[in-house]
Amino acid sequence: SWGETFERLALTKARVVAGDPDTGQRFMQLIEPFVYRKYLDFAAIDEIRDIKRRIDAQVEKSVGLERHVKLGRGGIREIEFFVQALQVLYGGEQQSIRTHSTLDALERLERAGIIDCDVGGQLRNAYIFLRNLEHKLQIVHQLQTHEIPKDPLELEKCARRMHMSLDEFQVALERHRSAVHRTFHDLFAAKPVMDEGIPGSVHRFVNEQMDQEAAQQWLLSLDFKDPKQSLHNLELLRDAPAFSHSLVRMKNLLSNVLTIFFESTAGLIRPDTVLNRFERIVRTVGAREALYTSLLENPTSIYRLSRLLALSEYLSEIIFEWPEAIDFLIDESRFEQRSRNPFRTKERKLQEFYVGTQYFFGVLSRRHASRLLSRFAEQELRKSISSDTPVAIFAAGKFGEREMSFRSDLDVMAFYEGEYDASAEIVEGVLTQLAPQFKLDLRLRPEGTKGPLAWNPQRYREYLYDRGETWERMALTKARFVAGNPALGLAIQQLINHFIYDPPFGQEHIAEMNAIRARMEHELGKETADAWDLKVGFGGLADIEFMVEYRQIQENVRIPNTVAAMKALRMNLQEEYEFLRDAESMLRLWSMLTSTRFDRKDTEALSQMLHLRDFLGEYRRITEAVRTRFNRFNRHRL
Repeated sequence: SWGETFERLALTKARVVAGDPDTGQRFMQLIEPFVYRKYLDFAAIDEIRDIKRRIDAQVEKSVGLERHVKLGRGGIREIEFFVQALQVLYGGEQQSIRTHSTLDALERLERAGIIDCDVGGQLRNAYIFLRNLEHKLQIVHQLQTHEIPKDPLELEKCARRMHMSLDEFQVALERHRSAVHRTFHDLFAAKPVMDEGIPGSVHRFVNEQMDQEAAQQWLLSLDFKDPKQSLHNLELLRDAPAFSHSLVRMKNLLSNVLTIFFESTAGLIRPDTVLNRFERIVRTVGAREALYTSLLENPTSIYRLSRLLALSEYLSEIIFEWPEAIDFLIDESRFEQRSRNPFRTKERKLQEFYVGTQYFFGVLSRRHASRLLSRFAEQELRKSISSDTPVAIFAAGKFGEREMSFRSDLDVMAFYEGEYDASAEIVEGVLTQLAPQFKLDLRLRPEGTKGPLAWNPQRYREYLYDRGETWERMALTKARFVAGNPALGLAIQQLINHFIYDPPFGQEHIAEMNAIRARMEHELGKETADAWDLKVGFGGLADIEFMVEYRQIQENVRIPNTVAAMKALRMNLQEEYEFLRDAESMLRLWSMLTSTRFDRKDTEALSQMLHLRDFLGEYRRITEAVRTRFNRFNRHRL
């Protein structure tokens, strides 16, 4: 965070010469990412130019730029700066140009095609000439001097030591220095890399060389819809206190970040929103220099961050609340990790951020992400209740399937042995302990919200066989024991299985199932020409789940997971199911809502999130296919 550009230049010459070689090698590995960045740090040229300007001012005050063979015009330092600048600029990608020797570096830069042979030859000849002159001056005076003599007699002696006449020496010296200074000037003064496109515009804006009208026109050209507000956000980024020992360095870091940032927003929806959220993150994190440096160490992370800020309000809000979450996007090794439980956090929001970003960017499949979310919830639930308690907790719904999505409630049922009051107190304790992170939904229990929190086996048996309905048989196919007393859990599971699968479904249940499904579609789906429901709408998830649950009960397939049951039943609906579940999961990331409803304004975002050209067209194709299959399924059973 505190290393400066002049230190990067100096460390291009570092090598191990003595002491412990292992320690030396570790040091070389340590400085490598600091010296050789993974991105093209064109803005560092400004810092090098500034360093040279300060050197020139000091030399002019002392001996004059024309008499200093090292630091003066066209001197040794200009050759070294030229070579080192190209090394730090391109050495991150082209390791072949990394070397501590200036002459060797010139040859390598030629071979890499970064400089042409004429320039390389001129600089090589000039470097040898100037270093030879430097040595002769120091040998004569036995001092570390770099001054060309002012006295004519001493100057003539200097020429003879170079094996030249005075006229030959002065002509050669001027020829070499002019060639060096011209080459140095071409790189550091003309600034060709900053003249066009996004880098040049960013550079002018950051250095306050662009007025507000020009800046707004520039933003409009980049497809920003609200250039006034976006310019305000850019000004907040540019004009914020640097808290840095180097304002030049901070500006150059910001220039590099914004250059990649604007490139990354091309083609994304809502670039104004992306910029607004990015400014908020930078303001929240606070340590701007460290953040910019970290982002630039892994430029891919800027592309990730831009896409996430454009397409996920939920994940963006987590970064605002937990700024450290951004480290996960930057750290490539953590981001790509796919271990069984890689995240090790007690905070549900952070867990959902880790899983959500990996799912969002395709590191995890939707099913893998759902399993991780479900496993985390299950672990937290088990921490809240011991196995020797008289209470058993059952998971239901998507929690029971191990198919939880982001911000899902925990669908649970509680059972007890012994005294109700004591058991109810235990269940209340579980609810209280999990309340900060999870909402427990107990509506699947008998009598719903009007019934007691927990049921004993006898009363539950009576309820199921006296009042249990067809929809409950279907819903309970996802029920499984997750926490509490395992013996009680086994007894309840046997009771549930007996209720579900004995007797199996027959033709008489089809009409009832269809009536339930139709009521869901019309009363809950409420679809229009511009609004749809992924779950209960036409051809939605409920169509698939009803078909699978019906066949599970009909054929005694006791698997509390829709996908696994489909495979066991050889029902070819996995593609349609995964499409709808993917859309549901992305919809939960897109906004802060947890509804399965979406409207026309959401479809462009869903297209980008799911990498589809036309999400709505694909959605219509899928739901038509599902509804056709649902209707055919019903006809065959009537």
